[in-house]
Amino acid sequence: MGLTPDGLGWRCHVCDAHGDAVTLAAWVVAQRPSPNDWKPIRDALAGILSAPLAPSPRMSPVSPATLARPPRAELEALWSASLPLDAVPSDLEPSWTGDVRAYLCQRGFDVGWLTTPAARGLARVLPPPERFPFPPWWPYSPEVYRLALLGFAPDGTVATIQARAIRANLPAQDKTRNPRGFSYAGTLFADDHGREFLQAVRGRGPWSELEAVVIAEGLTDTLKLVQVAQHHERSWGVLGMVSGSASAFRALSTWPESVPCWVATDGDDAGDRYASQVREALPPHVTVERVNFTSRQEGSR
Repeated sequence: MGLTPDGLGWRCHVCDAHGDAVTLAAWVVAQRPSPNDWKPIRDALAGILSAPLAPSPRMSPVSPATLARPPRAELEALWSASLPLDAVPSDLEPSWTGDVRAYLCQRGFDVGWLTTPAARGLARVLPPPERFPFPPWWPYSPEVYRLALLGFAPDGTVATIQARAIRANLPAQDKTRNPRGFSYAGTLFADDHGREFLQAVRGRGPWSELEAVVIAEGLTDTLKLVQVAQHHERSWGVLGMVSGSASAFRALSTWPESVPCWVATDGDDAGDRYASQVREALPPHVTVERVNFTSRQEGSR
């Protein structure tokens, strides 16, 4: 387990559980099978300390499920209050959404594509705080973290949200934010085709014909691949992964043999690690191929 750079949070490198001191205490209470498990530790400490330890207070068990994800109703309310990428609300400064479009255009996005239903449904602009009462698990300033995508569980249900900072020159660890005190492990970004694919694999919806499922790395690369797919009229299901997403692929054991998996993560150590995690997590019958999409030669492999 490690501490966050600011020293105020923690993260488990095995299961990706994370949070602050309160969530760590709650996690420990939820995970311990019985008070007797602590007896050897308490006995050892009692022999070291000058005074015996007092008995542990009785605490109501905390369900791990309540710690895993933000309440879905609150997630959906935040998403509903967020703005389409091309919105220019009369009651807001045009820069509120315009700054997000400028950020994306500087990274090679097509302005016209940002107005399409696919783009408007995939990414949104978080509202200003005076327009929406953000839940306690989202204490971050939407002035900075404004571009948002939903994260989905392996069955295609809404599980989390991530926001990208639209300011330049931020340290890597400060570029994105996730709900505080909740895990985003095992979640994926997904376009409409990707989410339908997840639902179908888990028996929650019908199959649709796909040329491939393409795995991207991070929020903006997921958006880029959806733009590439639409520009070239390709039937791809696009899924985006972040640190901790690999466990989602282990839940997709019924992935059909007819649908290959293309991993389009960055060509660096992190991208190679993601690609290896996908290959290890998916069943052996799935064809997994590493591909390279460039921003100037979209669709090249």
